[in-house]
Amino acid sequence: MGTYLGSWLDHARARVRANTHDGYEALIRLHASPHLGPVLLTDLHPLLIQRLYTDLLAKGLSGGTVLNLRLVLTQALAQAVRWGLIGANPAGGAQPPRPTRPQITLVDPSLAERILQAVKGTPFEVPAAVAIATGMRRGEVLALRWSDLDRDLSVAHVRRSLQCGGVRLCFEEPMTRRSRRAVALPPSSSPTC
Repeated sequence: MGTYLGSWLDHARARVRANTHDGYEALIRLHASPHLGPVLLTDLHPLLIQRLYTDLLAKGLSGGTVLNLRLVLTQALAQAVRWGLIGANPAGGAQPPRPTRPQITLVDPSLAERILQAVKGTPFEVPAAVAIATGMRRGEVLALRWSDLDRDLSVAHVRRSLQCGGVRLCFEEPMTRRSRRAVALPPSSSPTC
């Protein structure tokens, strides 16, 4: 499995975004390979994958991370089926944990104030203020252009994200339609000219 997953990662590199590939690689390196690496691909069965999920959850790994690992294993093993290396996808027979939505947490006003004081007068001041005021992701904030703001500076349109792929930075389109959105800006964050 370890050798196969390495080959699959090489194949996937040209098919997904760099940061997605980095996420796949980390999930495999940290969680799949230590458990499944020594197993022959042809000997892999759903119960081994189920044990992997159970062990990871017992060690305190979040259900969301286990679900992401399941998605990666399902894709990797589906490719093994397409390549004729195995007859069926063993990941399909293992049940992942139930997905749970994380509880929304708000930034504590005193923490927000401390952050803003710490970055005051630095190049991080405006990005930090926008992130705190809107909840936008780091890459979304850093990818904003003046053309993304409404004329009255009350709305920012998320049209791209700045992503780090290895050692390079690049602008990427939002991955989902839901990520492409309009975000209200509070009046206090609108600069006066």
